[in-house]
Amino acid sequence: PFNEISGRYTKVTEFYIPEVWRAQSDDNKQASDGELDDLQQKRMNQIYREFLSNVERTYDSMLDTGMAREQARIIMPLSQYTEVYWTMSFQSIANFIELRDHDHAQWEIREYAKVMKEMMMDIYPETMKIWSEVYWDDNRG
Repeated sequence: PFNEISGRYTKVTEFYIPEVWRAQSDDNKQASDGELDDLQQKRMNQIYREFLSNVERTYDSMLDTGMAREQARIIMPLSQYTEVYWTMSFQSIANFIELRDHDHAQWEIREYAKVMKEMMMDIYPETMKIWSEVYWDDNRG
């Protein structure tokens, strides 16, 4: 189970903005392949920032009219930063890390898994060491 900060009660003011815009893979619909060129990088940054400004203005206008936050938040993009609280077993977290800290995983989720792995190493150093030796080291070849 998990809980996420609700847009009903907290106004979202921060959004994820990629440092690099990646190109779509030609042979894999679920993967990126390289980066867009410099001109396209600048163009995507401009387009995305304009989009975020429009979303924020529209959201604020909706609230100013008296629209309920729970309805106004439908226009918010998935790139909004939020807080999530998970309740998981050690094994579930380790499995998540194993699946998402992998060469074939999307870059963003892979970065998330790496941070989770570091946190787990800090909290459970001995258990993570054993888990790594038994489950990851042999399987990562």
